[in-house]
Amino acid sequence: MKTITTKLISVLLSMAVVVGVLAAMPITVSAADQTVTITQSDTVAQIQAKIENAIVTAGGSGTVTVNGSKSNADACLSLHTVYAGVTTLWRADYSGSVSGNDMINLGGAGTFEVASGSINNNGMGNTIRSDSGTVTIKVSGGTVSANDAAAICSYNGNFVIVNGGTVSSVNEWAIYTNGSTLTINGGMVSSLNSDAIDSYGSTVNINGGIVSSTGPYCAIFASDSSNSKINISGGFVFAYGTAITKTAGGSAIWLRDSTPAPTIGGNAVICVWNQAADITTYTEGTTTNLVINTGASVTWAKSGSQDGISYSNATNSGFFPISGIVVNAYVAPTYTVTVNGGTGSGDYEEGDTVSISAGTAAEGKVFDKWTASGVSLANAGNADTSFIMPANPVTLTATYMDLPIDSYQINVSSSEGGTANANVSYAQAGDTVTLTAQANAGYKFKEWQVISGGITVTDNKFTMPNGSVTIKALFELIPSSNPPTSSSGDDTTPNNMLWLWGGLGALVVLALGGGGAFILSKNRKKEV
Repeated sequence: MKTITTKLISVLLSMAVVVGVLAAMPITVSAADQTVTITQSDTVAQIQAKIENAIVTAGGSGTVTVNGSKSNADACLSLHTVYAGVTTLWRADYSGSVSGNDMINLGGAGTFEVASGSINNNGMGNTIRSDSGTVTIKVSGGTVSANDAAAICSYNGNFVIVNGGTVSSVNEWAIYTNGSTLTINGGMVSSLNSDAIDSYGSTVNINGGIVSSTGPYCAIFASDSSNSKINISGGFVFAYGTAITKTAGGSAIWLRDSTPAPTIGGNAVICVWNQAADITTYTEGTTTNLVINTGASVTWAKSGSQDGISYSNATNSGFFPISGIVVNAYVAPTYTVTVNGGTGSGDYEEGDTVSISAGTAAEGKVFDKWTASGVSLANAGNADTSFIMPANPVTLTATYMDLPIDSYQINVSSSEGGTANANVSYAQAGDTVTLTAQANAGYKFKEWQVISGGITVTDNKFTMPNGSVTIKALFELIPSSNPPTSSSGDDTTPNNMLWLWGGLGALVVLALGGGGAFILSKNRKKEV
């Protein structure tokens, strides 16, 4: 009995040691997604405790989603327990006035992502700032905005990634980076009265989205030459000024302290508007006062009720609205055609087809030709003719001559598919008259049809008889190269037939292989 008791005590002591060791070890909570809801009545300190407790509970991975709303934040929300592997996913609406400090200050590691909702500081402090640890600030939706400071500040090797949403400031930089990396893939980064991006010793990569400054500053300000890098391979960058890059203001990119020139490529569009020209009314489709990078296309444009800029470069295209300007819809200019002695006068756009006709000749007179100023006529001898309107006014005058003795009129018309004319409008008996027929696309000339006059046309010529002649040029469609499809089973032909059109319109088909060859003509076939 004593031996059993001794063994039992030994076992109990061993178990106690194990329990003690386990108790001394740190407890690792299994990764689990957490949700925090903030309310209007919560103090900033209470909100901070809610979020930090959830981050601790999430452990080394997982997502902490922040929902709810608060509109009277008045102190710094300090989150310095952001664990590596944990994402704080912000979906709340959070605003207030914080001055002399940041609205949200981040430290530690992990990711702070604004997915929806908003974070807005109306005070004089930054909206979001990370200056310690290795925090990644990410914006994929929603709004991050500031009034008199930066919307986002990042220091000391931290990262800022904008994939969507809006990051903006009224009177300061939208994003300030110092020794950090900023990557913009989408969304909008803008400042109303300052630089959109201020980069000191940082790397800025713009692959998409919109970066704009609509004040007397630049879209990107870069300084500290030894460490600053600007790479633009996509997106739209806009600012007021006169150049893409300068070592002073008035440009899209301001390079200071001998900062190297940016790398611009891909389908990037960079546009500068010379607002100093003091022109606020533009015409749609023009490029007045706009400077762009090589390979891009930018014009003044309208989109619904908005006026602004239309831009494109390969697959990168969009519309950027600008306030305070008027873009008038493009109206093509017109030019006047004046016809003396005929019809066809009017105003026409460049490229229009203008048809003119000479008036009825006076007794004893006959139409001779058109004289033209501002255009050359291919058929100046035709009373009815046409021309393509040039980009200038045109004046045409129908001229007439005395009707030669024993002369007779020649009337030439045409069927659908082409035009025709004779080299003269009147001729004496025995004269040789030359005819010309011009087929339209998809048609071919077939033959001359003599309506009156009893003439014979040979090689497009005839001899003028003792009387007027009326003749018509006939055109026909050029047959399709595709073989016809018969609805009758008896007319079905093998797939290995060679289809040929005969000169008189008869269809000839040569079927090869199998039981010999067949010739099919006018839907009848016989074996050969």
